[in-house]
Amino acid sequence: MFKMSGNKTDLDMGKIDILFVNPPSPDGYIYIRDINRSGRRSKEREIWPQTSLAYLAAMTRDKYSVGLIDCIAEQMDWTAFKSYLQARQPRYVVINIISSIITNDIYTAYLAKTINAIAIGLGPHVTELPKETLKRYPSLDYIIRNEAELTIRDLIDTLENKGDLAGVLGIAWRRGLDDFVVNPDRPFIENLDSLPIPAHDLLPIHKYRLPILGNDFTFVLANRGCPNRCTFCRQMIMWKYNVRLRSAESIFQELKYL
Repeated sequence: MFKMSGNKTDLDMGKIDILFVNPPSPDGYIYIRDINRSGRRSKEREIWPQTSLAYLAAMTRDKYSVGLIDCIAEQMDWTAFKSYLQARQPRYVVINIISSIITNDIYTAYLAKTINAIAIGLGPHVTELPKETLKRYPSLDYIIRNEAELTIRDLIDTLENKGDLAGVLGIAWRRGLDDFVVNPDRPFIENLDSLPIPAHDLLPIHKYRLPILGNDFTFVLANRGCPNRCTFCRQMIMWKYNVRLRSAESIFQELKYL
């Protein structure tokens, strides 16, 4: 973790191509959505940095205009988010989805349809149950399975160029009303140093909170995966026990950036 002060949010910016979303709470409580967490409601009211979404924003913003909205940190309810979505008019909406409140999270995809945006879901739940999720929630257009950085860029580039979706590794998609396709897995990224520094500048860092640290912090992720086989942990779904480490130099460069 890295404690810091000052940040920039995109609450007042204009239209964009891609919007990365940590959806609103279903009941006003704080929920933790992340590929490395259980998706629980936080009794400690800890607000979890959306570093995973910041990685995806960094992977796409060299070519596309992007925004990132963390509705939990911003305490944004569905009414406010709907207005925000209409103001920003993204062409793609990428949604962080968790099992415990999936029906709530999928409402983001429903709202995306009201502005003719393409809805893309990601996370452990949709990774494990891609066909079931697409069948149950018709407003969701695509699912990204497992590691998302290379896949999100490949998927959006393919859609923009009207290419063949069958060649995009790591996605699930609907070819027809009841025809759901799960493409082959994308190999894991061997060299984590090849990834860009997450777009921390798009996160509301001053609103993230831990009981001990207080406010103004974010995460620097030094590795992915774990060799242990705890049945309750999501990493076995997302990383398949595939342990990879960043170099000290890569971590240092991110600390300097922060």
